[in-house]
Amino acid sequence: MSHLEARYDATALESCVIYTDAPRTFKHWLFQRKQMMTASVLTKQYDGSLVALFHLHSFAAQRQQIQACISHHDYVLIIVDQSNPSEAIELFKMGIKGYLESDIPLVSLEQAITTIQQGNVWIGHDIMRALICGVHNVNNDDPTAEQWNHHLTARETEAANALLQGKNNKEIAEIMDISERTVKSHIRNLFDKFDVNDRLALVIKIHALMKKSRF
Repeated sequence: MSHLEARYDATALESCVIYTDAPRTFKHWLFQRKQMMTASVLTKQYDGSLVALFHLHSFAAQRQQIQACISHHDYVLIIVDQSNPSEAIELFKMGIKGYLESDIPLVSLEQAITTIQQGNVWIGHDIMRALICGVHNVNNDDPTAEQWNHHLTARETEAANALLQGKNNKEIAEIMDISERTVKSHIRNLFDKFDVNDRLALVIKIHALMKKSRF
């Protein structure tokens, strides 16, 4: 999911390396966890099972480095100074496991590392909203015009349409006049019916079905 309830693990950073040519950007993390490793370039001396935190500042210039990092490490988490939804979508297609901004608190970073080590993806709530809206705007489809929802109930369709607009659980609950617990139930049903594990994957799959139905 976008932001799983991950167990706080103070040792998570012992199994990660930050690839960056600007280590001062991460002084707020390094000061608190001196065991974090940093490197300016990808080397073969690190175990591929380490979580690689890749500092991205130019997607075009660093694309090959990212691909090399993904091929060498099982877990790659992209760190950016400012999020870019279109780039993030492309990065997830390439195989990254997480995407977050460089100014997040250390505890959030540790939760992100633990989450992706458990086989899930990590996207912060704000970035998830931007990504979902980015996918929706790029496709520019009318969710009511296609038959992507033929196997859904009316309330599940309503929840899905709200998700397509990047709404969070609280906002969906207000729109539908239901409890957040019921919203979570609808979202779990949507994940099951579309065979996905997170909101971004759900939005991408719905838009793929919309596009397919037009041909």
